[in-house]
Amino acid sequence: MAYVMRSSAYRRHRNLVERSRKTSKIKTHGRTLERAQKGLYGGKKMLAGNKISFSLKKSLRIWKPNVQWKTFHSELLKTHFQVRVTTSVIRTIDKMGGIDNYILFTKEKKLDSKLGEDLRKLLIEAWEQEHGTKFKRRDILYQQKMEILDVENQVRQDAIRRLLESTTVNNDEEIKDNEMEEDNEENEETITT
Repeated sequence: MAYVMRSSAYRRHRNLVERSRKTSKIKTHGRTLERAQKGLYGGKKMLAGNKISFSLKKSLRIWKPNVQWKTFHSELLKTHFQVRVTTSVIRTIDKMGGIDNYILFTKEKKLDSKLGEDLRKLLIEAWEQEHGTKFKRRDILYQQKMEILDVENQVRQDAIRRLLESTTVNNDEEIKDNEMEEDNEENEETITT
């Protein structure tokens, strides 16, 4: 025979279920937002926690990423487009030197959006047409690092060359000064004798 819940027990059970549903909606710690697929969120997710009042009562709350609409210019695609991005991604784009570099050289795991993947495909096609070779992320990054090292080595060599030139000029001036002093001393000795 099946157990039939009484009305008060049934109501308590139903209240517990509804409460668990409400809290499960709020407990989104680390959940990727669906709207993040339509923008560049850079792996930022919704976080959950407690707001603690003065009386130390805890109430659930969520923190959403700081998302802004931003217009970017793509040099490879030669167009402007408007995208929803987090402020941390805006800083990263500035650091990497533009939206093209950010999308091409950021790992897929970090991009974490359908829009980012679609833009990457378009940018890779444009890059391959412009350069005439296949896009290989690792090779390009290695080449850029080597160019930076070459520039740094050139700067160091120029600094060393300038330093050596300045010391040889100073030594030449000291030698000339010493010779002039010796000549003056000889002239004084000849005059006194």
